[in-house]
This record gives sequence, C-alpha cells and structure tokens, in this order.
Amino acid sequence: MVRKRDWRDRRSAHRRLLGRDQGGREKGDKLAEAFNNRGVAYRVKGDHERAIQDYGQAIKLNAKFAAAYINRGVAYDHKGDYDRAIADYEQALKLKPSAEGHFNRGNAHLAKREYDRAIDDYNQAIKLKADFAAAFDNRCWARAVVGILSRRSPTATRRSD
Repeated sequence: MVRKRDWRDRRSAHRRLLGRDQGGREKGDKLAEAFNNRGVAYRVKGDHERAIQDYGQAIKLNAKFAAAYINRGVAYDHKGDYDRAIADYEQALKLKPSAEGHFNRGNAHLAKREYDRAIDDYNQAIKLKADFAAAFDNRCWARAVVGILSRRSPTATRRSD
C-alpha cells in the first residue's frame, strides 16, 4: 500500500523532473518514463483524465513505449472507453507482445460482450504465461457465457477450443 506521503513525494519528484529542459534521446526516454510514472500515480488516485494526458505525453516522447500504451489502455478501460482501450492494447502488442497486453485486451472485449475475441486473447495470454491464473479464470467465465448464450439462441455457434 502506498502511503499518502510517499505518493506526494513521488509526485513532487516527477514535477521537478518534468519541469526541466531535457535534451537527447536518452533524456527523452527518461522524461517519457517520468510522464508514464506520474500517469500511474494519477490513475491510482482515480484521476483518469490526467493519467491519460500523461500517458499521451509519454507516447509523444517515445512512440515505442509499450508500457505507456498499456497504461493508457487501462485508464480508458476504467472510464468505459473500450474502443480506445483496445486500440492502445493493440499498439502495445505490436511493439511488445505480452501476456498482460492480451489479458487486458481480452477484458475490454469481454466488457463489450465480444466473447470470442476475449477468449482468443485469453488463450494468447496463457500461451505467453502458462501460470496466468486470472486469464484462465476469465477465459472460463467467457466460455460459460458463450455456452449459456448458445443454448438460448438456436443460431448461435459454439467454440470448440
């Protein structure tokens, strides 16, 4: 658990760093990391708009920063903006395939009731991380929903995997 004082100290440090004039690629990457970290602090605080702004700044500074795309996707997800969340997860997965990226995209598809797509993403997450318990749980839940829906509708198709 992050103590309130620790969070304030980190936010102050990020403000000092972000206010400096930074030059060069390495400093740009560090600045992107600082924006990303401050975005996480805002997201934890529940300020998703400011978090999204900071993740956007991190991405402007380093367009190959997969973690910033994942984090912005999570913030969009919390706001219920699943299409933007999915777009960010897809970009992150292009840059750096990860179990977390597939899991998060699967969750966004699940929220949109796109069960087959969610199941596909959970399968990919499990392939990348065989002990990913949350992906197994969510895949099981999505499969159960697909089964229930297919019993209700004679035109629904069942998945075989």
